[in-house]
Amino acid sequence: MKNIKILNYGNGNIGSLINVFNFIGYPASVVTNYEQISKADLLVLPGVGSAVSSSFIFDDKALMEQLNLFNEKNNPILGICLGAQLLFEYLEESKSHGFSWERGIVKKMNFYNTGWSELNWNQLVNYKIHSGLKINDCFYFNHGYMFPNNEDFIQKVVFDKSLTIPSIYFNGNLCGIQFHPEKSQLQGTKILKNILKFYYDI
Repeated sequence: MKNIKILNYGNGNIGSLINVFNFIGYPASVVTNYEQISKADLLVLPGVGSAVSSSFIFDDKALMEQLNLFNEKNNPILGICLGAQLLFEYLEESKSHGFSWERGIVKKMNFYNTGWSELNWNQLVNYKIHSGLKINDCFYFNHGYMFPNNEDFIQKVVFDKSLTIPSIYFNGNLCGIQFHPEKSQLQGTKILKNILKFYYDI
């Protein structure tokens, strides 16, 4: 059984995430001490709300040491919504640096994106994360800031079809999802399972 750990830093749907991982057959538990991070087969960084309230993470030297070491060893890391944004160099919302595991700035959009949106079907097929999904399936977004589309990503970003909002990125051991799979009903569980199976081979 794979050891999937969710980092609880006060900004995540922890209960919903545990439920959705259990539903797809990948039981997950919350990190209760920093030593557990190094033993994880997948570390999940959830996120709901403001980046400002997450800035304390960067002041916790013991936590940052464990997180950076985990990433340096190319261990699988999955960021969701704010958790996906924290991986970048700078966040405009909190006017602070992120983990700097990805290049670029998380910038404010000129509108608040909330509601259900389709993803680019051809890109989902190309990345082999479309299994069990339908071409018109929608996923739940709720954010006012967006991460960049870096050209040097190993695999390019999956875009929302109508608004060209970066929705998923893959880069080595890192994956970021802008929408909320745990709030996206059955299609959310399917794409999460596809990412674990076809991208992370978990």
